[in-house]
Amino acid sequence: MKELDSEPLWTRSFVSTLVSMILLATPSAMIASVFSIYMMEELRQPSVVAGLVGAVYAVACIFSRMFVPKLEQKIGLGRTIKVAFPLFLGLFLPYIVTTDIRLIFLLRFVSGICYAISHTSLMSIGIQCLSPSRKNEGIAYLSAVGMTSLAIGPYIGINVLQLWGYHGLFLFSCLAFVPGVVLLYLIRLPKMEHLHPAEQPEAKTSFISKYLAVEILPLCFAALILAGCFSTVTSFIAAYALSMNLFSVSAYYFLFLAGSAILTRLASGKISRLLGEMRLVYLCYLGSALGYVVLSLARGTVLMMASAVLIGASAGFITPTLQIIAVRNKPQNRVSLIAATYMTFMDLGSGLGTYMIGALIPLLGYARFYGSVSPVVWILPWIFLWIYSRKSNRPVLRAVD
Repeated sequence: MKELDSEPLWTRSFVSTLVSMILLATPSAMIASVFSIYMMEELRQPSVVAGLVGAVYAVACIFSRMFVPKLEQKIGLGRTIKVAFPLFLGLFLPYIVTTDIRLIFLLRFVSGICYAISHTSLMSIGIQCLSPSRKNEGIAYLSAVGMTSLAIGPYIGINVLQLWGYHGLFLFSCLAFVPGVVLLYLIRLPKMEHLHPAEQPEAKTSFISKYLAVEILPLCFAALILAGCFSTVTSFIAAYALSMNLFSVSAYYFLFLAGSAILTRLASGKISRLLGEMRLVYLCYLGSALGYVVLSLARGTVLMMASAVLIGASAGFITPTLQIIAVRNKPQNRVSLIAATYMTFMDLGSGLGTYMIGALIPLLGYARFYGSVSPVVWILPWIFLWIYSRKSNRPVLRAVD
């Protein structure tokens, strides 16, 4: 037991992977948080077009993630990331010189492809770098990076926007995160244990099974609901705050969102052992639902920050817990496919959420929309988690072993 506990977690490759993920996810979150305002205020486009641009980015992520395992097998993860990551950063520069809506849609689509390939590959490498005894802990850190970037990125983006304007923000997004590309060369890629062709199982698989880990789909749908609701905050909370003359407050909203997510990551292991994984997830979906109710009632700083804490803390518990359940007891050669499937549904949820809020804001307004999110994030995940527990023959309120 002591030998297992002594297995290292903070290896050079794992640390480099974590930092690279931060430097990849942060500029993505920066742009996503202010792009709706950019489209509506700077380019004079309706909110539905602003939401559609976000959906296009998410759709690109969705289809790209499905093919990452195939790219890994054919050309290797290292080569894939070293092309996709710098291209993702470079694609921020054309926004400085163009206002053509069709070109902007194209840029967001290609950016989504590059981001999805880079992020899924880094997640897969990070998981493969972990020893079996440190896998739960390591996955929590990997997922915490994504959630933290989703919150810190908008804080940086809003402040850079106020200082230097949109062109300065796009230039900053390209140049400030180049060290993430450099760190890729410090990652020692793990050796994958591929089956010899003669040893591979001959069982026939459907087309869907080749590109999706079907066994975790109920978990993925539960994650989709969370991501969809969360994306309505990260993409339009600045516009909501602007409508209430609280734009400067929106930057601090993301700090509270990030802080609560990080703190719950640190406590998630112990609390899940006490309550059980599924019980913790159910309670956190309830907390998230309450957070959207508070956000719909917010007219000042206090309630906005309270909603940030509830939504951030809930997502902070749910995201790694679902991912840990998804990869537990799965063979090493399935990790990339499981990670890609999970993140594909997260992207799908983000795209749907961004599009829905853009389309419904003219009809409902921000307050009513966020109020309507509450029952969705409370009821639907319960259904999918119940289905998963039945299909996998797992006790619904199972504690961590």
